[in-house]
This record gives sequence, C-alpha cells and structure tokens, in this order.
Amino acid sequence: KSLWELAVIKKPSGFPEYLATTWQDVAKTIYEDASFQKQLETTAYYENDFKTFIEGIIDGEKKIEAILALIKSKVKWNQYLGYMTDNGLEEAYKEGTGNIADINLMLISMLQYAGLEAYPVLVSTSDNGIPVYATRKGFNYVIAGVKLENDYLLLDASDPFSGINMLPQHAMNWQGRMIRPNGSSEWVALYPTYSSQQLFFIEASIENGILTAKVNERKRNHFAKEYRDAFAQTDVSSQISAITTTNENIVISNFETAGLTTTESTMSVSYTANSTSLVAEIAGDLYLSPMLFFGLDKNPFKSDTREYPIFFKFPQSKKYTISIKVPAGYKVRSLPTSTKIKLGDKVGAFTYIVKQTNENIQILAKFEISTPFLLAEDYSYLKELYSQRIAKEKEKIVFTKI
Repeated sequence: KSLWELAVIKKPSGFPEYLATTWQDVAKTIYEDASFQKQLETTAYYENDFKTFIEGIIDGEKKIEAILALIKSKVKWNQYLGYMTDNGLEEAYKEGTGNIADINLMLISMLQYAGLEAYPVLVSTSDNGIPVYATRKGFNYVIAGVKLENDYLLLDASDPFSGINMLPQHAMNWQGRMIRPNGSSEWVALYPTYSSQQLFFIEASIENGILTAKVNERKRNHFAKEYRDAFAQTDVSSQISAITTTNENIVISNFETAGLTTTESTMSVSYTANSTSLVAEIAGDLYLSPMLFFGLDKNPFKSDTREYPIFFKFPQSKKYTISIKVPAGYKVRSLPTSTKIKLGDKVGAFTYIVKQTNENIQILAKFEISTPFLLAEDYSYLKELYSQRIAKEKEKIVFTKI
C-alpha cells in the first residue's frame, strides 16, 4: 500500500514551511514536538521515588537495572503503541498505566536524570513493517538507547521480563532511528549480537524395556525470556504439556523450574521422563535413537525455493549433552558415526559426536545459528543442513546381548 505524508506547506507570505523530507528532518520534527521534548524534561513527579531506588548506586549498569525495576514496579503497559504520549508521563506515573511512549520516554527521562547519556530510538514493530524512506508515520514505537562505555544499550521498560539489550520480540525489527535534541539521528541495529542458548544435560538408562531420562535444561537470554513470557502466569501442567517430544508415549514427572519469574539471564527446567516406546527390540537386539525424544523428525523447510529472508529471531545455540548407560546384560554392537556440518563462514553449524566411554554412551549434539536471519539465496543450503541433521539424528544405537 502507498503511504503519503505532508512534506511542505506553501504559506501566503510566499515562504514555504518544509516538514520531514530527510531522516534529520524527521528527528528534528519529532524531538521538537511539545508532547515529546517537554515530557523528557519534567522530573518532579518521580524524584522522591528515584532517590529511594537509585541513591548510592555508582555503577552505570546497576543504575540502569534499578531504573528499569522502578518503572516496571510503577507503570504497566496498556497495550497501546506510539512514540507520543497519551495523557503525559506524570499522569501515567500517577495512574500506574500508560502506552509505550509513556513508559519508555519516562525511562529516558530517568536515565538522563541519573546522569546517563540516553536518547529515544524510534521503532517500527514487526507488524508495522520497515520504513523505507524518511517518514514520521513509519514508526509506531519508541525505546531507549543509553550510552555506556562507548556502546549503546537498548532498553524497553514495558515488558516485565525485558532487560539490558533484551527487547521484546515485536520491537526487534531490523533497525531503529536514534534521535537527539540537536536534530541529529542515526540508525541502530535492533537485533541482538549475542547468542542465546539452550543447554540440555540428560542422563538415561534402560531397564526392562523402559527408558528413564533425568533432564536438566538451562535457558539463557532470549530463550529464558520466551519461556517466561509464555509460562510465568501458568501452572505446572501447562508447562509439562508444552514439552516437545517426538513420541507421544512419554510420561513426565518431578517437574521443577528455577528463575521463572525473575529477569536474570538464566533460568532452568528439570524433570524425569519415562517411556516404554523409545526402545525397540528386534531379533533380541535393542535399538535406540541417541537423541532420545529430543531429535527433529520433520524438516521445517518444505518448499523448494524461497523469496524472502529466513528469520530466526535472534542468534542461537542448542546443545545436548546426553549420557546413556549400556543396559545390563548387553554390549554395544554399533554406534552412529560422528559428523560436523557447516553452513557458510561462521553462519551456522551442526555438530554430532557419539562415542562409548566404559559403560556409557556419550552424545554431544549442537546446533548453532549465529545470525538473526538468512537471505533467501541461502535457503537451499539451510534446508539441506536440516535434512542432514534429521537423517543423522535418526540413526540408531544397537545393543546386543552378551
């Protein structure tokens, strides 16, 4: 669809008034708006609370964390977007609710009050698309960018589980435009540059055809945030039901989480899984997938070609460290071979190592994507990487009777 915006007004005096025609014009027009700039300069309404939360904190990052905690405790997001306030920051603080601009302009104001160099960053959410030319209407969201030790950290206080450089998914849309009071502006990348990890540690044993696996999982960064977003307000049964398995005959017990309702970078999930169908007996031999119920069974990329980039949301790594005890009365007849498959130059990789150490089979499986998105021209390589990964994970360990 087309998007039109007023660029110039011809006045009777003959002197034209130019509006936003370049990104510098956009920045200047927005920042000089009374409902924008003056809101940032008003501080009286929060100063008493600010001193209680922040007084005595010297470290810059700890100051930022304390300010985020203060705003999250005082103002909740009403689900409305925008980079202009609704009723003003003081009213939002008093009422305890506000739109995105109310919350994040308040955040910027407090950061500046704390002596930090902070500026608004205009954002177009993922549902709103990407502005391709200088326009005020291309943005519908605002976050904070704060300079600390020569780096700009991105912040959004509207999300209960957000943190430093930990934005909500809807706000991570390509680039944002940082604007300053002097009219200057620049693009800043919204995607994280760090990797988020899922680390699985599994100990499994087989007895009378029943496989028992003790699972400990650590979720870091965006994986932890995604889990909290989905399950912080749910019960244990909902979390158990969401455990992804490639086999329906899995019984989960002893389920526990740690760090579910915090904003720490790491949280953990642990449980015991039992299955009567993961181990197959054929002609007296036992057949078992080294990945147990954690392997992929279908390739998510089915089309032959692709016209658009492939988004992974954030750089990520999933690592499985599995130990399977050789069943009593059996020995290993065959193991899958180890392999490592790379996708481009440090773009992605699948590592798969299977070996026997005394009476245990040790498996290391790691899948890495080091970029938040891949271009359409890389689609066939990505699809093939997934195909090879699935084929490898379906290979079996074979135990034979002694």
